[in-house]
Amino acid sequence: MNRTLLQIIISLCLLIPMLCDAKPRTRNEYDVNNENFARVKVFNETREALLCYVSIDGYKIRFRLSPRGQSIWYKATDTRFNYTDFHTWCDYLSNYPQFQDN
Repeated sequence: MNRTLLQIIISLCLLIPMLCDAKPRTRNEYDVNNENFARVKVFNETREALLCYVSIDGYKIRFRLSPRGQSIWYKATDTRFNYTDFHTWCDYLSNYPQFQDN
């Protein structure tokens, strides 16, 4: 009986940190435009507003993403960049009150 209780406690201790560190579900779409510039579009697959940024070569573009919405296309500044040079990050807007509308 004690062994089963110990297994439940250990399982809960391993599960709770994973739930607390949950990140929003997003999807990225990559493409090349007519001028041969790589570009990216971010899709929000959650029902909450997100704060996101797209970064390429150290230049960050910050934007809000509406629930179940998508961003505009963000393109690279040079044709030598490809989709692996883009970095995207998104988190729940509710975690950042300084970026919320008053």
